[in-house]
Amino acid sequence: MEKKKMEKVKEQTLSPRRYEVLQTIKDHGTVSFNFLRRRFMAVSSRMLRYDLKFLQDKGFIIKRGVTNGALYESVKDGKE
Repeated sequence: MEKKKMEKVKEQTLSPRRYEVLQTIKDHGTVSFNFLRRRFMAVSSRMLRYDLKFLQDKGFIIKRGVTNGALYESVKDGKE
């Protein structure tokens, strides 16, 4: 239970755009960069990649793959 509270606190410290990116990934399970790019058309590709890297470094998401076919998924209960 304590871990859930800490996760919520960490999520609340994200910028609104990063929080929305994270929620989109959580809602859809696994998403591609192209899916996110179409979802966030007002955000440049470079900024979207930066946000994804930030979320990955902070442990919110996992990147599966290394090229154009890479997929992003949310971390569930601290498991990778």
